[in-house]
Amino acid sequence: MEVIDKQSSFSGVDIEIRTLSALPELTEFKSPTDPSDPNSEGFAHLTEVRNGLRAFRNKGTSYQRGYNHGFVLAQQIIDFFEFFLLDDRIRGSLNEQKYKYDGPFGFTEGIMKHMTVSPEFTIRANGMLSGMAARAAQDETFSMYLPHLKREFSFVDVMAINTYNSYGKISELMGQPPLNSNNNNSSTIVNSDDNSCTQFIFFGDKLTGSAGTIAARNMDGENDLRKITVRSLVLFAEEPDESEADEQVREMRNRKSEIGGV
Repeated sequence: MEVIDKQSSFSGVDIEIRTLSALPELTEFKSPTDPSDPNSEGFAHLTEVRNGLRAFRNKGTSYQRGYNHGFVLAQQIIDFFEFFLLDDRIRGSLNEQKYKYDGPFGFTEGIMKHMTVSPEFTIRANGMLSGMAARAAQDETFSMYLPHLKREFSFVDVMAINTYNSYGKISELMGQPPLNSNNNNSSTIVNSDDNSCTQFIFFGDKLTGSAGTIAARNMDGENDLRKITVRSLVLFAEEPDESEADEQVREMRNRKSEIGGV
């Protein structure tokens, strides 16, 4: 492709133009059976609270809620991965992104070496991947295949989405050599303490009733020129099954006890 402006001309530019992904359709369905808990009944309900604001009620075990999330928001997960994690966190041309992410001593290798996840995360992530695969099987417009990486979206990519702000640090730990003389593979920008999103969490006596925990994050999407990852807002209402909810309450009480709380 050739790009021309008033001052200069560039040929052979590595660029791709894509249309905006459609918002997910409003839906309601019963979750599939969780093999580890056949008696758990989960469901998903995506509704529109007002124009442009959607709420996603997600109930069931960790696997079921992961499945629901992956099935309903499959395209949005891929968009966030490609347009924010690869384009903004990893950066560079398409070839550079593939090298820095999947290449020798790259981000995926670093994640598997330096990051650990909880059993619950693993269950939920696998459920999400199952939901996305089910969506791909039913919807010919959606695919888990990542053309730039030449492979399908996988478990390590779910880990990467949840640790995107660690890219700079992991890059330093892995010491990946430059791809070529024009790419110094610097992680200075993505390591900046100022380069972070805003998040708040309320729980315990900060809430009334049985709300549990309220968490929100502002994704600073000014870097997404196409506005694909910041053009809509989805509110999640997560409802774990009773056994999982009881376990979470016990864990919270144990943590309070460990730090001298009540």
